[in-house]
Amino acid sequence: MILMSLAVLLLAGIIVFSVTFEVVRTRQVVRQDCQPATLDYASYSPYCLSFVREERGLEFRGAYYVVFVGKESDNDLNQAYGYRDGWQFFSSDRAAIETRLKAARVQWQPEGISLEAEGGLKIFVQKSDFTGGR
Repeated sequence: MILMSLAVLLLAGIIVFSVTFEVVRTRQVVRQDCQPATLDYASYSPYCLSFVREERGLEFRGAYYVVFVGKESDNDLNQAYGYRDGWQFFSSDRAAIETRLKAARVQWQPEGISLEAEGGLKIFVQKSDFTGGR
């Protein structure tokens, strides 16, 4: 009986940890768009914008994606330095979501990066949010 109680407590702890800390199991780059050579941010460029699909832990519902902007050398899915923002799509049709993300319009500008996807998704990342660093 005590062993069963301990097993239940351990399982509950694992579930709480996974939900609380949003354990990410895998990451995959869906699309990557790098700064054009004609644009100079006078920083540690070049920079790249990546759409990344994250497979989450037990709380995962729908599809979770992250947009990450960082130095080209930092875009190895560790995403240690740069700008990061995530959103969740409540749809199991990943192919449709990823088609929208791949078709999104990305514009590199001196002030930052704007992107717009079908369905009204709009993001503007200011230059100061991703430039600089190490």
